[in-house]
Formats: sequence, structure tokens, C-alpha cells
Amino acid sequence: MLQTFRDLGMGKSKLQDRILDEAEYLTNIFAKHDGRPFNPLATLMSSVSNVVSTLCFGKRFDHDDPEFVQMLANVQNTSVYLSQAGPVQSYPILRFFPGSIRTAWKALIRIGENNTAAMKANVQEHRRSYDPNETRDYIDAVLHKQREESPAE
Repeated sequence: MLQTFRDLGMGKSKLQDRILDEAEYLTNIFAKHDGRPFNPLATLMSSVSNVVSTLCFGKRFDHDDPEFVQMLANVQNTSVYLSQAGPVQSYPILRFFPGSIRTAWKALIRIGENNTAAMKANVQEHRRSYDPNETRDYIDAVLHKQREESPAE
């Protein structure tokens, strides 16, 4: 992944900066618990997802942001639904039979459509605000590479 970022004009320092920013946020959350036990799973998932989000989309979410919470739920639900709908990969006709496999398959399709719509909106926003002199994130790097290879667009 780091090589891909380098190839697109984004280096190790951006990755380190994003990780350090999120680590500071995470440290503050842990400190608020004053040594009392708590389940850090959701907080850790949010922090890791925020590093990826910041690198890919240039956006860091508050851990309780509804859009972010929905994205994380989609990730978790996808793995659950994939395990339920797995037989469809071998026997595609199963997606037409009523029952849990069909329900899981439809849920996967819905999540995929929602994710695709969100990604398209994000890319459109990046195209509108694109500045060839500033690579904010992975999407900008890809747009820059596309314009280098096809300057007429």
C-alpha cells in the first residue's frame, strides 16, 4: 500500500502524520476513562477506519458521526452477510430461493449500492474541488494520475 501511495505522489510522512493524529485522539479517549475498564473495540475500529478514511478521502470523522457509524456498521454487516450468503458464490440460483440466504444476499446488494453511491459522491466532490498543486488524499492522487495520462479530460 505504501508503494502505491508513493507511486501516486503520497509518501510515508503523510501516512505517519495521519496515524499520529488519530493516535493522539485515541489517547485522549482512553484518558477520559481515568483507568476504569471499558471495551475499546468500537473506539479502536473507529480510529483505524479514520486513518484509512483520511488517507483515501481526506476526511476524518467524529466517532459518533452518523455517516461514519453507518459506514462502520456496513463493514461489520458485510462480513456477517457474506458468511450467510456464501453458498450463492457456488450456487448462484440460491439467491432466488426464499430464506436467510436470499435475505443476506439482498442485504449485501443494498450495502454495495449504498457504498457505491457514497463513493461516487465523494469522487464527484473531489473532482469539483480538485487542485493539481495539492494532493490531499488518495482520490486526489488518482485524479492527478488520470489527468497526467489523459490531459484532454
